[in-house]
Order: sequence, then C-alpha cells, then structure tokens
Amino acid sequence: MKTITKITIPIAIVVVIASVYLFMVANVYSPYYEGIRLDLYSDYQLQEFLNRPENENNVYIAKITDDDLKNLPELRQLIEEALSKEYPLNEVGRVPISFEELDAFQQEYAEILAAKYSRDPESFFDIDDRQMPEKYLAKDPDIHLRTFEGRYFEYNGVQYGIQPDTFYVPFVEDESLLRLEVYQTNGPLRSDHTWADLTEKQMDIKPKLIAAIADIGKHQENIEVWTSGLPPETMRKYENWQTRTMDGHLFEYNGNTFSIGFWIA
Repeated sequence: MKTITKITIPIAIVVVIASVYLFMVANVYSPYYEGIRLDLYSDYQLQEFLNRPENENNVYIAKITDDDLKNLPELRQLIEEALSKEYPLNEVGRVPISFEELDAFQQEYAEILAAKYSRDPESFFDIDDRQMPEKYLAKDPDIHLRTFEGRYFEYNGVQYGIQPDTFYVPFVEDESLLRLEVYQTNGPLRSDHTWADLTEKQMDIKPKLIAAIADIGKHQENIEVWTSGLPPETMRKYENWQTRTMDGHLFEYNGNTFSIGFWIA
C-alpha cells in the first residue's frame, strides 16, 4: 500500500503540473518575457504626430510589402489582427492651452476648493525643487516642479478628471504642445478625492473646459496589439530587421501606417 502511495503521489503531481501548463498555453501564456507591440495609426493621430514641430519634414516611414512579411509571421499576424479591429474613439478631450491660462485656472480653482474644504489655497499645491534637470536649471535656477491637488471637477452633474496637474514653474518646455485634457471619471468620485462643482462658477477657462468636454469621443485613436512572449532569437530577428529596414519605428503597409515597438516584462 505504501509503495502504491509513493508511486501515485508523484504521478498526481506531474498530472497537475502538466494540466496547469496546458491550460496556460491554451490561454496564450508564454514562458518568455519579451514581445512585439504594434500600433495602427488613425488618420487623426498620424497627422497630430506628423505636425509636431520636431517631426515636421523629419519623419521617415518605411514601405513594406507582402514579400517583406514572408519571413515575419508574427508581424503579419499582428498586422492582420490590427486591421480586423475598429478604431476606438478618444476618451480624453484635448484643447490647446497656454501656460498662463493653465496657471491662472489652477490658482482660481484653488480658491474655490479652499472655500469648500476650509483650507488655505496654497495647501493644494506641492512644490518639489529637488533633482531638477540640468538643462532646465540652466534656463532658470529657480525652477521647480509644481503639482496641483485639484485633479477632478464636476460640470452639469457629470464628474471629470483634468490634466496636466504637474509641470515645471517657470514653464520651460514647448508650450505649443501643451494641452488641457479632460476625461469622464469611472464612477462617482470618492470622499478622498478633491473636487468642486464648476457648473455655476464664473471662470476665464470655462470655454476651454466646455470645448475639451465636447471633444470627448470625436476622434479615432490608434489600434494597439501585442504578441505574447517570444523566444530571444525571434526578438533579435525583429530588432535586427527594424534596424535594417527603417530609420525609426514607422512603416507603411497597403496604405496603412504602423508603429512597431518591443515590450519586456
């Protein structure tokens, strides 16, 4: 009886391990921790990318054909998967904003929050002047990173998140890229969130808030797909192919523009 038990237990362990492994394989599990990510650009986001000042007349898009994909089955599969999907609509509304407008809004909103929470308006700001980038310190030795606690607001009975909440003061980055971003929250705000109802408030920024809200769901965004983990030799093949084929990460296939990248867990 003891001999049978000694034999049965190891067999049972092997069966369990094998079953778990087969389950994970069936659910696209891979023992590897690297893979490929592919983005299919929407027309809207491609134009936004190409219109950035640093990208004007300076973006190379490689053209690939079916012949190029003959030895790249993983990439072909990702392309087919991306093309089978519908473009998602933007969940974040964006409008251009100047640093002066954003700064004035935060100062004004801090006053509104102070009245609601019985706090000093300055208490809604956190200042960090440690480990500032040297390139920014060279422009202004008094530069610091400022974070604003007012990341949410309510308007017409709907609650939203708002960004950016953190930036350098004085502002030394490219202001042409600065955007006011608004998104609808996933459910009601909790008691530990800081927010106020701005529906009836008179604020200079109100038109931009309304425009950002109206922008939600108006644009197609990129489609993103990934492989599961791939063997190291496969990953090196794709990395070498990218280096040989393109100057950057963009390529065009059958009139569609893609961006290839690599993930690591």
